[in-house]
Amino acid sequence: MPWDYDDDEINGLIDSNIKSSPPAEPMVNKASTVRTALKQMWLAIRLQVASAVDGIDLISQTISEYKDEIAVIAGSIESDITNATAIVQGAETALPDTLPTFSVDFTNINILPPAVSFSRASTATYYDKMGMLRVAKANEPRFNFDPITRKCKGLLREKAGRNLNLYSEDFSNSAWTKTGCTSSLDGTTTPGGVVSLSKFVLSTGINTGSITKTMGVAVTGGKLYTAACFVKKKEINAIKLSLTGYGDWNGAAGGQCTFDLTAKTATPSASGHEAYGIIEISEGLFLCYITSLRIGDGNASAAISIYRNASGIDTDSVYIGGFSLEEGNLSSYIYSGATQGTRTADVLSITGTEFQKIFNPQELSIVIQFSYSGSYESVMYPLYLASVAPGQSLNIGNRSSAVSAKLLYTSYDSITQVNIAANPYVKNTDYTIAAGLKKDDVAVSLNGAAVLTDSSANHPSGLEQLAIGATTSGADGMSGHIKMLRIYPKRLSNVELIALGKSTQLSGNKPNQLPAAGMLGSAAFANLKDVLKMSGYNEFSMEGIGSNKTVTIRRPFDFSFAVVESTSITIVAQPPAECTANTDYTLTFNGATGKLITYSIIIKR
Repeated sequence: MPWDYDDDEINGLIDSNIKSSPPAEPMVNKASTVRTALKQMWLAIRLQVASAVDGIDLISQTISEYKDEIAVIAGSIESDITNATAIVQGAETALPDTLPTFSVDFTNINILPPAVSFSRASTATYYDKMGMLRVAKANEPRFNFDPITRKCKGLLREKAGRNLNLYSEDFSNSAWTKTGCTSSLDGTTTPGGVVSLSKFVLSTGINTGSITKTMGVAVTGGKLYTAACFVKKKEINAIKLSLTGYGDWNGAAGGQCTFDLTAKTATPSASGHEAYGIIEISEGLFLCYITSLRIGDGNASAAISIYRNASGIDTDSVYIGGFSLEEGNLSSYIYSGATQGTRTADVLSITGTEFQKIFNPQELSIVIQFSYSGSYESVMYPLYLASVAPGQSLNIGNRSSAVSAKLLYTSYDSITQVNIAANPYVKNTDYTIAAGLKKDDVAVSLNGAAVLTDSSANHPSGLEQLAIGATTSGADGMSGHIKMLRIYPKRLSNVELIALGKSTQLSGNKPNQLPAAGMLGSAAFANLKDVLKMSGYNEFSMEGIGSNKTVTIRRPFDFSFAVVESTSITIVAQPPAECTANTDYTLTFNGATGKLITYSIIIKR
């Protein structure tokens, strides 16, 4: 926008229109004053208008710069709308109009429906919706989140695990041999305070230090083992994880991997690793791991090497904690002290009258979405239905070997009826399987692909129980996430099965997709008492001070009290489970600085 006005021209106009009027001297002075004032006003107006014009030009330029980007976004939105399966009022979709008898989206709830029985005899770790590492109490299900994206991965189901290392967070113990470095605890932890991190400093003049498990543990040939630790970047930005006895692992040095904490990369020392990686937990905090196949029986241990930077100095440091060595793939962190830490398996089932409510013995359809968290270790089942007495079974999505898998398998009178194979399932990949079954009419679709069928199979009408993530006996448990499960009381059409399996569908199964009619089913259960209970649920956290800390808890209403998280905290005294209004209750605990205790208060209505 041009600004062409000339100051001399404007000032000339002022002079020609306001002239002196001699001989009245006061009038001459007055006219001169007016001319001067008008010129000053003009100057001020000119500067303000010029500044405004510059601003308008800048806005115009910015709009022009973003024009192409806006066009791309608009085009993308238009494409998404065009390609999506639209939900139009009064119009039908390919989705079934039959209501499911059971339907749960595990990525959008924080309690299990009443029909599902859950147990786990031990505590276990997971990431909450804030990305914090937490410890779930025994018999508490874990709805696990990605610590960076905060996206819910679903219900975490894991087989039993064991940390073969001792003192996973205390490197001052003689269980660890430190060479060329020193360690100390200064209160640094992972976010949430679950894992204590030790500060490691290389000794003067030493460029490489190591932390090694003093005594090896027995390992079995032909099995996978994983070494993992939390690492917080300081001045030192490179470490290496090693499984000792390099030649005894798959690959010439199959038990070693170096991690660059700046580039956020993992580089194995040789090919043949089963898995390795560096997972960012929060800014500057990582989980580093390596998984390898043991070649033969023997003893093994795990070690960490730390490397001084090329321009490093003697005070350079790095924080390390939560060092684990476990059989199998990487799993949730297991704390260990003087004895090996253990985690028992998650057990989920629907039995008895609850199963009868959702199961039609004549025909049914099942839709399940799941992901495996690691590569093949042994036979695993995401979903398994069976009769109480051996003879009839139905399972979906099982890993039958390292090179084969199944979409659907059924047996009747202990004789295989349906056996539809699949390519091996890839770890950390979502799969949706939709299966419809009745006598001599079976179809199954993987991720919305064309159905595979079987037209000559007896239907397992005598099924009496359902297990999620394992067989009904608890064997062959999977480690991974269950995202969604639906059961329909009829054999849906092939078109409906395909529609249910399409995760890209607008009306599909992802948390950010719109729901369609008929998707609620038993997920719409609403127990008013439970709803009111959850609305009055509150959690509170307090930090330790290195000695006893006492607080008084008092509420003007009756309430329930429970300790939610107390890792590395000693509880001296606590309120009872059921508390009375307007009564003082004492909570006394002892924990190091940085360690948190979390407790819940639920209003009783």
